[in-house]
Amino acid sequence: MFALLLCLTSCREEQFTDDPACRLAFSMDTVRFDTVFTTVGSATMQLMVRNPNANALRISRIWLDNGKYFHVNIDGENDSSYFHNVEIRGGDSLYVFLNLYIDPQASDAPVLVEDAMHFLVNENVQTIHLEAYGQNVNKIKSASHVSMFDHYTFTAERPYLIYDTLVIKDSLTLEAGARLYFHLGAAIYVEGNVSVQGTLAEPVILRGDRLDNLFDSVPYRYAAGQWGGLYLMPSAEKQNVSYRFDYVDILSGNVGIYCSNQNLTSLPRLVVHNSCIHNHPLYGLVLQNVDADVVNTEISNCASYCVYL
Repeated sequence: MFALLLCLTSCREEQFTDDPACRLAFSMDTVRFDTVFTTVGSATMQLMVRNPNANALRISRIWLDNGKYFHVNIDGENDSSYFHNVEIRGGDSLYVFLNLYIDPQASDAPVLVEDAMHFLVNENVQTIHLEAYGQNVNKIKSASHVSMFDHYTFTAERPYLIYDTLVIKDSLTLEAGARLYFHLGAAIYVEGNVSVQGTLAEPVILRGDRLDNLFDSVPYRYAAGQWGGLYLMPSAEKQNVSYRFDYVDILSGNVGIYCSNQNLTSLPRLVVHNSCIHNHPLYGLVLQNVDADVVNTEISNCASYCVYL
């Protein structure tokens, strides 16, 4: 008797409903991506689709209006032919995974891209809106992962996405509003002068390149150690080296500013004003044989030393 009941239970057919009042429930009505760098692609976001009804539902069709930017994977399937007659049992759910790739845009400013994903169930269409901002970037990337320059000036027209470790021999300039996003392992080494010309209205920003969330409510900007840091290492033959930092945010590298001078006959001059050096797993500010003036500057949340002299 027990075996017979078990067999009858396991072989029970799912009862589907065609009641138009039975609808799907979604974990969100709009899937919003953070700013996505063009030619790079986004992280993956997920949308949960739930059937809150007692009986099963059959989704006749799932489709995008455009499909140019956003890409869909449903329960591991990315073949669009799978997105017909998708079944969800009563009280069950499925996951929709979304990412996007944006081609270079005509504007230096972020450009809004939108689409809509539709679910046809029992002759009713339910819609989820998709949106993201695409941002053109200046990309610095080489096969050797090291780029060397005598001089380099970062401007504010569009952000910089940096995959390489940069070695600047003579002078580095960052104009007001410049934004530098570093990939994991990238850093800057400067042997000569530095001029960072941020303002209160247009600060200079150096940070990691992950713009998405580590967890649902935790942005990646809170994660330390996303890039190497800024290393000021004057070469022995250079005299009267100076470093000027105004209104700069240096965030979430291994170190913030590491300034080490081996030439005791000529001390570099470091000025840091109105800036923020925050969230580094090693040091915030390291000074060795340097004449430094640090004013109105936050140096915080560093796992080893905030300031090491």
